Amino acid sequence: MRPFEAPRTVLRSGIGLSLLILSGSPAANAACNPIRILKNTVSAANEVLLTDTLAVIDPKANQRQMVREAEERLTPFLCQAVTRLVYLDKDSADAGVGWTNPAKPDLVNLSATGQGRENMLDLQGPNRDYAPMYRAGTIHAVIHEAAHAATFLLEANNGLEKEFSLTDLLSGDSRWTDEAISMAQDIVKSNRLKGGFELEWTRVHQSFVETGLAQAYHGRGDPEMEDTEILRMGVMSAYGGDEVSEDIAEMTSAVLSTTAFANEGVSELSQDLGCQKMQAESGPGIPDELAAIFTKVGFVQSVGFIDEIDYRECVGGLRVRGNGNGIFSFEGGQENRSYTQNVKGSIGKRNGQGPWLFTFEATGSIGLEDEGTKTARAMVTLEIAPGSKDLEMVSFPRGLYNIGPGHGSNNSLIIWYNEGDGEVPAIEVFQAEVLVARASLDLIEGSVFVKQYINHTELFKLPLAPKQERVITFRKEK
Repeated sequence: MRPFEAPRTVLRSGIGLSLLILSGSPAANAACNPIRILKNTVSAANEVLLTDTLAVIDPKANQRQMVREAEERLTPFLCQAVTRLVYLDKDSADAGVGWTNPAKPDLVNLSATGQGRENMLDLQGPNRDYAPMYRAGTIHAVIHEAAHAATFLLEANNGLEKEFSLTDLLSGDSRWTDEAISMAQDIVKSNRLKGGFELEWTRVHQSFVETGLAQAYHGRGDPEMEDTEILRMGVMSAYGGDEVSEDIAEMTSAVLSTTAFANEGVSELSQDLGCQKMQAESGPGIPDELAAIFTKVGFVQSVGFIDEIDYRECVGGLRVRGNGNGIFSFEGGQENRSYTQNVKGSIGKRNGQGPWLFTFEATGSIGLEDEGTKTARAMVTLEIAPGSKDLEMVSFPRGLYNIGPGHGSNNSLIIWYNEGDGEVPAIEVFQAEVLVARASLDLIEGSVFVKQYINHTELFKLPLAPKQERVITFRKEK
């Protein structure tokens, strides 16, 4: 639910393979029918909650137009998740601009009072000075609620046992098509979200909280917060900091509705604070304070809430460095080594025991003093779930991980070189932060920010700090 408000002003080795990943996923390019806008009829009353049957109104021209303009910004999956929309004559204090309900998960409800009144959206009417702001705000609200509907659709197709309230059991229904359900199942599969989309999002957010790069959800609705406070939380807006579902919806609507404000002539008003901050960075390196937002925007892209073009426009010049598939080493911003052969990723257990581990490896060559060039293999390993968890419920790595003392012995990055019939370690990362920015069967990419490393080819094998910024990245896309 989005609260009723005017848009805020912002200043501008040895791991047994259990699953090979990155083999490609089903395409999700299906178009969808226009959202059906309900009228005040007996049949419409049967489609809304029992408490809303007398509140359905016939939307006027501007109200319908805002829905169609919002609809044009929806990705195919968001459009599949919303099949119907209704304007209700409900006071904004009760309803807000828009809301969804799990009992009618494909239905977006909009308030026809306050901001949503026809005369408040009329550019020629008595409220024309405010109409552009309210029109853009309504578009933003529709997209926000569409993200809630899409979240419902994903959660309806995960591997968790469903819990229904009395209301759900008595009146719950959806009008999702077989095509919509198939798309959701494909997304759950390709992103390994059987364990729940919101649960995985929460885990990702918490990974940044634990390292001080985000703050816990405040649960206070939409409080007054400065821009710096919002960014410090790792969210797109104050309301996005309320709870996980609102974080997802605000992250999505901020990206997709950003041009709506400019198109209405109110470009100084927006909801995409995080996008603006990322676009202001020269890149490609990702600043600590934007790492959480950068990762979450990548997450909503991976699940089809936004598309690749939307993603690129939001993150600007920020990116995980390296061209093509492989593992790439950068020193002082310059690429000095790459491993681009035999690139593969897997989820498995070491010798069939212990926790679930994600590994990413590639081969190439390394130059050793007095020994010349050697064939080498670089491998990133991350602990991602307890071994007691069923494999199908184990998600991909996403978010922030740490390598080093006190962070678990399984997280590592080691570069091995061939010596005789075996492998010998050359470089081992001793302390680092690992940011997995996007992960699905279509694409996985991440960066390792090296703080200390051990050179095993030297006489004294002690942790050393890089003389220049050292970043090692990994990527594979289908």
